[in-house]
Amino acid sequence: MSRTTTQTSTETHTPAALHKHFRCQNASDPRAKLSQQMRDTEFALYSPYTEMPLQDFDLEVEELASITDRPKHEISAAIFAYNRLRLLPLLRKMQEETRLLSVHTLVGIDSALMKVGAEADEETWAAFDEMLVKLFRPKRANQPLPSRATIVRRIRTLIAKLDVGLNYDPVKRKKREDEHNHRSRTVEFSDFERNGVELGSLQLTTDNTTMAVVRASLKATAREHKLSLADTAIKLLTGDIEPTAKVHLHVYAPAGKDGAREEGTPVFIPGIGWTNALDTKEFEDLCDANPPTVHNLDEAANTVTDSYTPTQEMKHYAHARDGHCIFPGCTRPAAACQLDHRIPFDRGGKTTPHNLFCLCAHHHNIKTDKRAFYVSDPVTGDIVWLLENGTYLLSRHEGPLFDEITPTTPRWRSSLEAAAKNRDTVAEFNARIHRLLDEYDTHGDYYRCLAEIQVLERRFKLVSDFAPEPPEVEPVHIPEEPDPDPFPDPEPLAKYNPFPPTE
Repeated sequence: MSRTTTQTSTETHTPAALHKHFRCQNASDPRAKLSQQMRDTEFALYSPYTEMPLQDFDLEVEELASITDRPKHEISAAIFAYNRLRLLPLLRKMQEETRLLSVHTLVGIDSALMKVGAEADEETWAAFDEMLVKLFRPKRANQPLPSRATIVRRIRTLIAKLDVGLNYDPVKRKKREDEHNHRSRTVEFSDFERNGVELGSLQLTTDNTTMAVVRASLKATAREHKLSLADTAIKLLTGDIEPTAKVHLHVYAPAGKDGAREEGTPVFIPGIGWTNALDTKEFEDLCDANPPTVHNLDEAANTVTDSYTPTQEMKHYAHARDGHCIFPGCTRPAAACQLDHRIPFDRGGKTTPHNLFCLCAHHHNIKTDKRAFYVSDPVTGDIVWLLENGTYLLSRHEGPLFDEITPTTPRWRSSLEAAAKNRDTVAEFNARIHRLLDEYDTHGDYYRCLAEIQVLERRFKLVSDFAPEPPEVEPVHIPEEPDPDPFPDPEPLAKYNPFPPTE
C-alpha cells in the first residue's frame, strides 16, 4: 500500500491567505492576477526609462504614443514617473521585485514629488524613499493598496514636516517674509474662448491658509443667500451683498507637553492637508487677530451623550480620525459625510466617537439596506467591511489622527525630531540668507552682501527670494551742454521782409 503526501501551497483560495499582501496581489483572485499582468506589462514598457538617456524626448513620446495608441500626455507622464525612481532606490528595487505600483500610482507620486525640487539633497530623497517603501509594505492579508489621494497626502505631509526654518533675527525675518508673502499674492484677469463664446476669468493666488478662510467665507455666504459659489463671488466683488459676519475655520494640530499647540508646528486643514512654512505663518497671524477656540480631541474620544445627535466635539473627533468616507475607495471628505451609528441608536448603540463613523449618503444607504456591515479596529485603524455575498473589503481611517506621522502617535514626535535634526536644504538656505541680510543691516556693504548671497546660491544650487535693499544714491546733477552756436547769423531779410521789393 503506497503512501501519498499532499502539499498545500501558501497561495490558498481561502479569504485570508497565510501571507501578508495587498488585495491587488491576491493570487486566489483571477481578476487580481489580470491586474498584476497589466502592471507587469507597464513595467516592461516604461522601466527602461528609469535610466535611459533620451536624445529627443518629444520624438520618443510621439513614437511610443503611435505604437501604444495612447495619448501623448499619458506617455510623457509615465516616462517621467518611472524616471523619478532613479532618485528613490528603495522604491525602485521594490517595484522591480513586485510590480506593485501601476503607472497611475507612480504618476501621482511623481507629480507630488515635483514640489521637492530638482536640487534636493540625498538625505531629503532618502526620507521620501523610506516613507514610500514603508507605505507600500502590506501589514495583513488582502489589505487595500493606499489610494493615489492618500499617497499624495502622505508626500505633502512629509514635505511640510521637512520645511523647518532656522531663526536668526525673527523680527527682521518676519518683516521681510511679510513683504515677500504679499508680493506672492496675485490677481489675474484673462479672457478665453469656449464653444465659440468669449468668456473672462479671474484667478486669485495666495497661501493655503488664506485660501481656506476665503473658501469658508464664500461657502457660508452662499448658504446664507442661497446662491451658487460663482454667483456669490461675483456679488461679493461687485458689492451687491455683504459677506457673512462670522465664519469658522476648523484645523487640527498636535498638542505639546502642556496640552497647547507649539508655535511653529504645522496644522492640518481639511481639504488641503498639513501646512507648509508660509501657510503656518499665516495661520499664526490669523490666530493673533482672532484667538482660536481649542477642543481637546483626546478628551472628546470617550465622551457619551444620551442624544441621537453627536456633539460638536464628537464631530470634530470623527472628522479628524476618518478624513473621508470610510467605505473602501471613497474619497468624499468627512465634513461632507453623515455620522453613522455603527450599532444603530434604536438598537442600543451609543452616541460616542467609538460608535460614530463618517459615511457619504451613498454608502450610508448601502449599510442601512444591510448590503454591507463594518467592524473597526481602534488600535490599527483598520475597518473590515463584510459584504452580503460573503466576501470582505478593507479600508482604514485616513484622517490626521491616524496618519503615519500623526500628532497622536509617537511617530509624530520622532519624525519631527528627525526633520529638525536633518534640516531641509531649502530651509537652511533661507535661514542663511536671512542671516546675511541681518549682517548687511550692520555693515551696509551692498555688493559684499550680493556676493555672499551668490556664494550660497552656488553652494545650495538655489535662488534666493530675498535680496538686500540697494543703498540710496544721491542724484547726480549733470549740467546742460552749452549751445554750440549762441549767436546764429540772421536769416536773409528777404525771407521775412513784409514789403518785398517790386519788380
